[in-house]
Amino acid sequence: MELVPNPFAKAVTLSPPSFPVCSLMRTDRDRYVYRVGDVAPSIAQLLLSRVEAHVLEAGVKPKQITQSALHLFQLQEPDPVSITDPHQGATISACIIKSIYEVAPIAGDIKVEYFKQLVYGKARTYIAQLMGNTEPASEEFTLPRICAIFDPYIFKAEKQLYLSCDALPPDIKNLFKLVCESSDHANRDPLILLVKHLMDGPEIKVKELPKPQLLIAALENMPFIKAVYAGDLASGKFIMGNVSLGNLQRRPEAEQQEHFQKYIDSFVTKILPQGLMVYASLVEQERRPSLEHVATFEIWPDIVEKRFIELFGTSVTRYRANAAREQNKVCLSVMNTVPTVVHEIGHQVEFYLPLTHWLTLHRLLRSRQKSDKLIDIYGNGKELAIDTSMPAFTAVSKSSGMYVARLYSSGDTEIVSMSLEYFSQPDKAKILINTDPLLAAIILRAVRPQDVQAHIPSELLALLPQI
Repeated sequence: MELVPNPFAKAVTLSPPSFPVCSLMRTDRDRYVYRVGDVAPSIAQLLLSRVEAHVLEAGVKPKQITQSALHLFQLQEPDPVSITDPHQGATISACIIKSIYEVAPIAGDIKVEYFKQLVYGKARTYIAQLMGNTEPASEEFTLPRICAIFDPYIFKAEKQLYLSCDALPPDIKNLFKLVCESSDHANRDPLILLVKHLMDGPEIKVKELPKPQLLIAALENMPFIKAVYAGDLASGKFIMGNVSLGNLQRRPEAEQQEHFQKYIDSFVTKILPQGLMVYASLVEQERRPSLEHVATFEIWPDIVEKRFIELFGTSVTRYRANAAREQNKVCLSVMNTVPTVVHEIGHQVEFYLPLTHWLTLHRLLRSRQKSDKLIDIYGNGKELAIDTSMPAFTAVSKSSGMYVARLYSSGDTEIVSMSLEYFSQPDKAKILINTDPLLAAIILRAVRPQDVQAHIPSELLALLPQI
């Protein structure tokens, strides 16, 4: 799935199913190109994208599934002697098994669905010869029989790979174990089973609070929130566990810019250390990403342009900070502030949240939807969002109210990053808590579970969406 706002994108626009049927680990799923005004992806679709991202991040490659399935298959199924003479035991199954053996040497680097297509290309001819037909066997006849023989080995291979992958987050690994071992799913995609497991059961609706003032009072009575309002998070009083100051890299193009020297000392001695202290104060240790995901910070060059009237020198536009999760880098401008540092680390926090908390955030977004269409945040066709109501952010600016629901193809949003950014600033923290106490409590429960459990009365916790 891709969120591509460009109307000239070279891809086929399809109508995606509300519930996915196959993961990218098995096949290159149809490429759904979402544009402004399209129906937003379902939560199930985004959840599958989320799990796929975690599996790939953990180092599991689709071709490993093909290779492992072939290995398991060859251990159990001998290469048949004859595939065309019924008197020598030739059967349709033997034709398929022989085809799998013949395709195996050239199929180690492709996904399993493509592998089965190659097998079909061989088997259709062999089956026709066996049955005395002049025309190759049809896809409708052959592919289900290939799946019946080979899919159990695919499932076993996936099960072994996922359950032995130590890099997967514990909650996802436990879910794989549950869905793979609970019953016989020999022909099912484990990622689809995991999504179905989380989406099944009674519908969990996010309801607005009947008496929000009670939750506001409880939140503002927390010692942690009092420190937030006092601007005291950088002191480190609420930090549990170790905090790494990370590895700061400077791109040569940034160092060569004239304004770099003006800001670098402050960035190195104040902005980055304080940003990390505030982040570590906001997020309890069990909910922080492992250090390698937030260990590298890189300063990128800003955009420097001459002003229209040269007398007024140049203008500097900050590099747009981002969290490049694939490279485990937080990319910043030397002119960035503490809230921006916290915001970008917040993207890593959201990605590594337990899936149940991720689901709650998406259910909150959907419960407040104004329409089921994707909207254009800035009117330039570049960034799409769910059309929903987020009052705390709208109170700051209309664009912030839309940007918080920005949607990424991996299932990421801006909810956690913007909420942590607001909690890093006393004035905006007050706006968040007083304007949207439900969101504030859901975020704090996700990133500070022990603190919330200890300080929010159980009768108020019961009003939050259950996880």
